[in-house]
Amino acid sequence: TVNLPVGSGLENIVLVPSGRASPAVPGAVMWDDFLKLSAGDRPMPQVSPYDPVSVMYTGGTTGTSKGAVLSSINFNASALGMKISSGLQADGQKMLSVLPVFHGFGLCTGIHLPVMMGMEMVLLPSFSPEAFFRALISERPSVMFGVPTVYEKLFAGEVPPGLRLDFITGLFCGGDSLSSEAKTGLDEFLQSRGCKARIRVGYGCTECLSAVTLMPEGEDRFRSVGTPIQWNRIKIVKAGTEEEAPCGCNGEICVSGPTVMLRYLNQPEETAQTIRVHSDGVKWLHTGDVGHVDEDGFLYFECRIKRMIITSGYNVYPGEIEKRLNADPLVKASYVVGVPDSVKVSRVRACLILKDGVEKTEKTAREINDRLAETIPMYSRPREYVFMDAFPMTKTGKVSCRTLEIGDIEGIRISLP
Repeated sequence: TVNLPVGSGLENIVLVPSGRASPAVPGAVMWDDFLKLSAGDRPMPQVSPYDPVSVMYTGGTTGTSKGAVLSSINFNASALGMKISSGLQADGQKMLSVLPVFHGFGLCTGIHLPVMMGMEMVLLPSFSPEAFFRALISERPSVMFGVPTVYEKLFAGEVPPGLRLDFITGLFCGGDSLSSEAKTGLDEFLQSRGCKARIRVGYGCTECLSAVTLMPEGEDRFRSVGTPIQWNRIKIVKAGTEEEAPCGCNGEICVSGPTVMLRYLNQPEETAQTIRVHSDGVKWLHTGDVGHVDEDGFLYFECRIKRMIITSGYNVYPGEIEKRLNADPLVKASYVVGVPDSVKVSRVRACLILKDGVEKTEKTAREINDRLAETIPMYSRPREYVFMDAFPMTKTGKVSCRTLEIGDIEGIRISLP
């Protein structure tokens, strides 16, 4: 049974057939029946650009998902801002979107943007490497949007022999962090296949629907996620305050602009904590993310505040450790979390996917840890390594941090003193 959210203003939930026989769901209306409903039987409502049009749920990688209530202005400002900042043109361009449409990035950038521009689009109803390469070869898209895990899975695996990518002029990546090492490897692969474009990374959040920043054309600053897209503003504040942090210093990332959501659905206290009017009179969204801005206005994302690990009174940023682990010759991918510790409050756990042929032994863990000890302080070093075949993922294609922290994960665990 479908229950409409209390206070949402929704009158119907409409189900679209999947092509197979769709079972009836009490409380929902099928698409064909919905089309038969006569609008003439009741007056059409008066709407404004600031009325809610969508509720998108946050990824829930570090906690419980929340419903971000978004307006027409949010969608149009995000799509148009992305068009201006990316330099995309509709003439003769075709977009391939490898993004879930229940995610803000997929719905706004993967559908709303090309519809607004009149650009031909190719959507994959379900993802698999085979379906992707089939679409890539047959459709020859000029522009592609995807999340890091998709790019890494696609181009790190088996690629059709003789594949040429010289028809691609724009590659965009968001939705999660793409390590600098992975980006370098992907750019080199793309170049070897005739693609002149480099992957342009960005930063965004569901509360701002899609992209907040994007790497400008021709720029490739190490570890940066670019500059604010058109009409967005970024400010870094000291943790737990509304006081602006000095240039180059880490703090909470705040965003202002027409892409900021209206509110959280049925969570007024969460909304008040997240959207605040500062002393400058501007309404700022507190993202819950840690980062800093350089002297040229480029943003550097570190981690979610909830991902920051406090161990023996020290702040440990997982991204700094992951950056070094991903550069290790034995490591294919890493994800660092904090787990409860009776003495230190939290201890650092490093979850690793090793390169092919590397043994999952204590000797391997010590070898990796010894190299890591050369570049990070003692308090930041992992006290526990977990060797895994794959990371648990959320439905939006992100690594499930909560599962790695407290879940029953499959892997070989090795503790170090």
